[in-house]
Amino acid sequence: MAKKFESTERFLKPDPKFKSRLASKFINNLMQCGKRTMAQKIFYDAMDVVAQRFPDMEPLEAFETAIENAKPLVEVRSKRVGGASYQVPMQVTSKRQLALGFRWILDAARKRKGKPMFQRLADELSDWLARSAMKRFDGAVSIESADEKAVLKIRRGRVRPADGPVRTSHRIIADVGASRLLLGAESPGVLAAQGSLSFRGAGADLAEALFPAQSPMNYAIDHF
Repeated sequence: MAKKFESTERFLKPDPKFKSRLASKFINNLMQCGKRTMAQKIFYDAMDVVAQRFPDMEPLEAFETAIENAKPLVEVRSKRVGGASYQVPMQVTSKRQLALGFRWILDAARKRKGKPMFQRLADELSDWLARSAMKRFDGAVSIESADEKAVLKIRRGRVRPADGPVRTSHRIIADVGASRLLLGAESPGVLAAQGSLSFRGAGADLAEALFPAQSPMNYAIDHF
């Protein structure tokens, strides 16, 4: 008789830097060919980049928030009833939520091209982390350049162009980097470091969520 499978999770030790079992588990998923030291370096370098982009959050808190945003609550599974198959939404268990969150983040990071792995991972974690700002925010953000202006309204994480003039204190001011921002050529954090962007109010967090790197803008905004 085959031996019953026993989980090895009880042997999981916290990572050496953050003393976190969650970070250690993520590093195990990131690791390839048994190269743990390389996986740790990639992860810690990525978290250093994330810490620079979100200075108001501790690196471990930022990582946990990004993972929490990536975890699905419901998934659709096929269920056969009689002679027909139906797609039925079902609640995802906590362990599968974590596994899917890790898988989606790492797969998306590996598909990004043109940068070292730690930067691609940092970009992906930043994208998921920035979505929490979208979920919390309810209002409008203004996108401005020297001679143009557009306003986006955000409610419950959904974005649409404003129908008319709206006054808001949350601004993304693109001095010379408007086209690179909208085309996804660089992340807002990089453009801000270069002096091409400045922000008012919650503009910085919203910019990371609205305009992730390598994702051209998909909002129909007039005057841009």
